[in-house]
Amino acid sequence: MGKRKRNRKKAKTLSAKQSKKNNGHTLSVCLITKNEAEKIETAIRSVLPFADEVVVVDTGSTDDTVEIAKRLGAKIGYFEWCDDFSAARNASLDMATGDWIMWLDADDIIPASEWSKLRELKKTSLDSAFLFKLKNKGTTASVFWQMRMFPNRPEVRFRYPVHEQVSLSIMELGLPIKSVDITVVHTGYTSPEITQKKTVRNSELLRKYLEKHPEDSFCRLYLGRTYLSQGRLEMAARELERAVSDKNLENHQKATFVIALINLGKTYLGLGKTQEAVKVLEKAYGMDSHNANTVVPLAESYNNSDEPEKALDLLNQLEEVHYQPSMNPADPQFLRYMAEFQKAVALAKLSRIEEALYACRRAQRLCSKFDDAANLARLLLSKLRKSPEDIHILERIAKSDMACGDDLYEYGNALVRYGRTGEALKFYEKALKYDSSHEGATRALGLIYRREGRVERSRSLLQKGLDLNPDSDNLICDLADLYFDQEDWQGILNLPYCETALPTRLAARLISGLDDGMEQDIVALFRSLGGDIKDLDAIGITAIWNLAQKLEDPQRFHLAVSCFWIEPSLAGAAEAAVEGYLSRGKTDKAVQVAEKYITHVSGDPLGLRLVSRCYEQLGATDKFTKSQRTTSLGQLKPVLSNSDLKNS
Repeated sequence: MGKRKRNRKKAKTLSAKQSKKNNGHTLSVCLITKNEAEKIETAIRSVLPFADEVVVVDTGSTDDTVEIAKRLGAKIGYFEWCDDFSAARNASLDMATGDWIMWLDADDIIPASEWSKLRELKKTSLDSAFLFKLKNKGTTASVFWQMRMFPNRPEVRFRYPVHEQVSLSIMELGLPIKSVDITVVHTGYTSPEITQKKTVRNSELLRKYLEKHPEDSFCRLYLGRTYLSQGRLEMAARELERAVSDKNLENHQKATFVIALINLGKTYLGLGKTQEAVKVLEKAYGMDSHNANTVVPLAESYNNSDEPEKALDLLNQLEEVHYQPSMNPADPQFLRYMAEFQKAVALAKLSRIEEALYACRRAQRLCSKFDDAANLARLLLSKLRKSPEDIHILERIAKSDMACGDDLYEYGNALVRYGRTGEALKFYEKALKYDSSHEGATRALGLIYRREGRVERSRSLLQKGLDLNPDSDNLICDLADLYFDQEDWQGILNLPYCETALPTRLAARLISGLDDGMEQDIVALFRSLGGDIKDLDAIGITAIWNLAQKLEDPQRFHLAVSCFWIEPSLAGAAEAAVEGYLSRGKTDKAVQVAEKYITHVSGDPLGLRLVSRCYEQLGATDKFTKSQRTTSLGQLKPVLSNSDLKNS
């Protein structure tokens, strides 16, 4: 099926017969397919209510695509695939007999809401072509205008092997092009893998085409844009620079030229070439200042060049009309998100922190799948820690209707720093109501519950947090620490493995004797802390304690307790264990360690110091009876002088 050789008179006769029931004009819907058995029925059924003819040209299916299309009444044609989507599209045009042609992909759907609009549209005179709104559904949510319906004329042909275009031939015919409020839903990008596969295929087809047609700037734009989507920025810049240097493109295809400038500007931003980005994006803005596609990346380039005032002035001019679809594919929600995010960046650069935080929160409400705004907000919140004005800002934000989990959490932290733990608890609880998976609020609340003696409530909360954040090393460590206090060694070993909690796991094995897996844990600890496993044979448990001193608490404390219990003469471990227990309010455990150390290392002044520390705590808490104190003093007689005893 090559050049169009159709009996035009016969085609018009068929159209005339059909037009009697359609007030004069008929519509052929043309598709090309290959192995689309899962989607073709949905696509065809979505056009049957308004189409007079459905043409399906198959390019080599090995599934039931053709049989399904036949069953639904489609006219079937066959085309031998030659790596050229336009050639296949044109073959489908050759078979169409309607007055109007509308082209469709096999993974397109025309929603029922659009059927009556299309019935009316095909009644209009055959002197225009129409842009429909294409809405992508899947890994991308971009929306843009695309030429979809035009008069059935032999001069109208698709061009380019991929990203095939019919609009160029329509413009050459001088047909007016009008946008109409009709939406086509495209479902072709359902997974990242499919998207990647298609972009690789597209870039290869475009590259081969440009080898034969190096002067084609339109195709070069598409290749550059494909490279940009793949993150191949240097290659994208090379192609887009050549495209924007084409004066013919600039002078005769303004919309396409602006798209090339925008994509080149985004590429420069990705490459860190800020001044080059500003230059090309300012040129794009000068040609089209009423589109967020142009405004938002220009604002980003101003922020990157430390001109936040310019960025803010630009963004404050944006109105809803600027987010309407254009010929450049864009996700309108993402554009709105980026506009608010860039506004937040500009405000932060101008030290208008509170306003910047509100802009971040507006951005998050617009689109939750991107984390730039959330990360910036966390950075800004982390700076609001000291001055009274900072606290007032945190309070206003936390009590506003824009507050999210992070705001409530940070205000809770501020209250804790001021000793207002009771109030902080309420804001942590509010943070978890807003975001039940908030790790920071879960940990803070769990710690407060532990300190209040509500251990089981703390454990339940931390476990729920871990269920919602199964990869959280912090929550694993918090639970391990809680189990350590409860001496629930099996509970520690039942937790998911993470390297940060490895010292606690090993401590549980050393204390409990649950040695199944101990050897692996010891080797892993030495490897993670850069120790020499041979030291274990030379100096035994001391080698583990030497490694433990590289750690922070509570892991250091856990290993101190376990190493001391195996070798009570380890002075450093004894001291760390006593201090750790005292900091947790477990004075009885601290006394046990001190007494055991004195028993095993008679005459060491450290024993006296450790017991003295315990008594300082006992004086503060008054938890031990006089008889318990007397017993402890009796054990100290071998190392205390008479004056020491009197003072004690």
